[in-house]
Amino acid sequence: MRAVNKHSTYTRRPSGRSHRRRRVSISKIFAALIIFAVIVSAGITLKAFVSSASEGDNPDRVICYKQIDVEYGDSVWSIASENLPDDYTDVQSYVNEILSINNFPSDIKLAEGSQIIIPYYHTVTASTLK
Repeated sequence: MRAVNKHSTYTRRPSGRSHRRRRVSISKIFAALIIFAVIVSAGITLKAFVSSASEGDNPDRVICYKQIDVEYGDSVWSIASENLPDDYTDVQSYVNEILSINNFPSDIKLAEGSQIIIPYYHTVTASTLK
């Protein structure tokens, strides 16, 4: 038999069981952090979406778009004049918006039978959301 020195500085390695517990607890913490990050990023995305949908002076107004069929003799100006929403103060600002949405140059000549997109605003009410 071997004599054991009482004063030796023997360090015991953790048993397999406690080592597994430590590994499990670290993986649980890591999973919790991942879930937390997903929830936070989803909240930020939702907040940005809600904010962009209600931009402007009146958060109950949302921008919508409709397609217009171009007829003979139509111009962006004439279409803008006929469809000018109350939200625009003048025809020129509405024309600029239509040109931007459709990615048209300012000197565009519309062809009969083509289609363009124009914006308009809609009031959202509680009954609209149902």
